[in-house]
This record gives sequence, structure tokens and C-alpha cells, in this order.
Amino acid sequence: MANSHLSTRYPGGFRLTMKTAKELARQEFGTAVGLMRDPGTNLDGYFVMNFGNLAITIRPDIRMSGCIEVRAGMSTMNHNCVGYFDPATLEPRYDVMERYEQEENQDRLEQLVFGAGPEQCHKLIELLLKAQGIEPIKISGG
Repeated sequence: MANSHLSTRYPGGFRLTMKTAKELARQEFGTAVGLMRDPGTNLDGYFVMNFGNLAITIRPDIRMSGCIEVRAGMSTMNHNCVGYFDPATLEPRYDVMERYEQEENQDRLEQLVFGAGPEQCHKLIELLLKAQGIEPIKISGG
């Protein structure tokens, strides 16, 4: 997807203001209390908000989707919740989430195939099929 309307002057290609970040925080978390510029970065449009152990970041998506990226995570957990939002309407952009998930899955598959090699991948596929009660088809080479 070409984003020729995006500016390279700002991270992510557009200027995310405190006003827009607050509006999105209220929409998604019911409050914008404590939202502030991210003191850990020197980048325009990066905001953080903390609720005890829950850390929330609101910033432009630097992968140039043209969306606002919202991350919520706890310091005691090893995963974050991530959402992407249209900067004009603040509506969720599920298509961007799906595209990034597909890219990550493709990367994992490539790492497996190129790292483990085809024979190991075939063995793993056979194990997975058998675990599902499916007998793998044997293909004989010629």
C-alpha cells in the first residue's frame, strides 16, 4: 500500500498531537489521566500513560502504515496488546493488524524452514498431522 500522502518529517509519516492521543486514550481506556509525552524518547508524537503496572504507549506506527499504534502491556508479562487506528477517524484498522500478523507468521515460517532445513520441517509437519489424527501422505521421489 503506497502512502504518498505521508510526510517523512514526522515519525510514522504524520504528526500525532497530544489532543489526538488524549482522544484516542479516552476512547480506548476510558481516561487520558496521566497521558504525557514519552520521556524515554526524543521523538515527536510519542506518548505514555501508566496505570500501576500497566504501561500504555500511543505513537505513530513507524512501519509507515499511516496509523496510530497503541500498545498496552504489563511489566510482569511478556506480551503486549497492540492496536492500529486511523489518525483521522480513530477507528480501528484491523486490516493493518492482519497484515502485520501475516508478515510475522511468514518470517517465523522462513526462519523454521531455512534454520531447521526441509527434512526437519517434514518431520514436524508429520508430527502435527498425526497429533490431529491425520495420516501424512508419503510422496516418493523419482
